[in-house]
Amino acid sequence: MKKNVFLLFLICSCLNTIAFNKNIQYGLSLQGLTNYVERTGGSDLAHKDFYKHNFGSGAININARYFIDDRWSLQSGIGFTAIGFDFGFAQNYSLTMNNHFLNSAASITVTQVPLMLNYSFKPNCSNKYWVVGAGFNFMFSNQDIINKVYTLPVNENVQTLLPVNYFTQTMNASKFANGSLQLMLGREKKFKRGNLLSVNLIWNIGLSGSLATTKVNYILDGMTYEHVFSNHGHYAGLSVAYLFSSKKSREKA
Repeated sequence: MKKNVFLLFLICSCLNTIAFNKNIQYGLSLQGLTNYVERTGGSDLAHKDFYKHNFGSGAININARYFIDDRWSLQSGIGFTAIGFDFGFAQNYSLTMNNHFLNSAASITVTQVPLMLNYSFKPNCSNKYWVVGAGFNFMFSNQDIINKVYTLPVNENVQTLLPVNYFTQTMNASKFANGSLQLMLGREKKFKRGNLLSVNLIWNIGLSGSLATTKVNYILDGMTYEHVFSNHGHYAGLSVAYLFSSKKSREKA
């Protein structure tokens, strides 16, 4: 973690120096993401009370964008997010307690470095315009994890609500450096000093196979179930980004 913070600080300092005189703007983006997983083994028959949710996570990114001209730009940077798995059971529940679901989630932290080519359409009279982008997102993790999560209730009053006799989730993830395809569609607003506010939809499509796997085992209503799921780094979400003005953008404005 300390290495990631130092790397983030170093990149910010470098971008600040470069952006002052060049046609480069830098900024921050915050993202809300939905991470998709798929079944890759085990039984395809699940109990009616078992559920698989898409894993929700956030991301923070430092962005640098080089403007080739008024239409084309290159964007890169560094960011941190998480990918993972989210499973559980629906259960009989108390109307006075929020215990409708028994939940089990596991995740790993991922560093990502995108490289995208963006095209900006003609702005309107309010300096708002559409922008599309496509490129690659390089994802890294230095974690080597075998993580077993037990979520069987231990409270007798709660345990009577769910007739599950056994439940484990075991996640496996090794160190990786993988690539993915990233697509973007958004709307931008350019302000008087050249700074930008951008709201984008993003799609990330993993290209290099499984980044993490998990095995779920449970016994319910006298039957034994096992499911294996893989996470390939697929996600979609909403990004809100702000690019600070540079000397060049102020001159243009």
